[in-house]
Amino acid sequence: MKKISAIFLALALAVSAFAQERLPEALSSQLKEEEPAIISFWSLTCKPCILELNALSENYPDWYEECPFTVIAVSVDDARSSSKVKSFAEGKGWSDFTILLDPNQDLKRAMNVATMPTVFIVDKEGKIVHRHMGYNPGGENELFEKIKEL
Repeated sequence: MKKISAIFLALALAVSAFAQERLPEALSSQLKEEEPAIISFWSLTCKPCILELNALSENYPDWYEECPFTVIAVSVDDARSSSKVKSFAEGKGWSDFTILLDPNQDLKRAMNVATMPTVFIVDKEGKIVHRHMGYNPGGENELFEKIKEL
């Protein structure tokens, strides 16, 4: 019974912490003032991650016109692979995105990211308002709807 109580308490604390969660400085410093943001954690070997970022990139110019927002793509590839990230992103045409490298996975740990892709939506004040794990085609539309609500 004590184990169940401890698990419930830990879960309640985690939910409470998430509701008030602020971004680490390395991410919050990348936000544009008065714009919400989509923050996507991805890696070069994650096909769903790449599909999601491609879908965002394809729609970004039209969506940005309707509702300005920032996309920050955080690569969690290790130091050996991270040297390929910038050229990979350029080759994919993700030039509208801010690409960050997290080779030691410090941001990944700070944000409690366990699976790829994991996407956060951050409001204009830098507060996390939505978290989504995984990708299904069309999921980018849900993200944009959440952005428009802000």
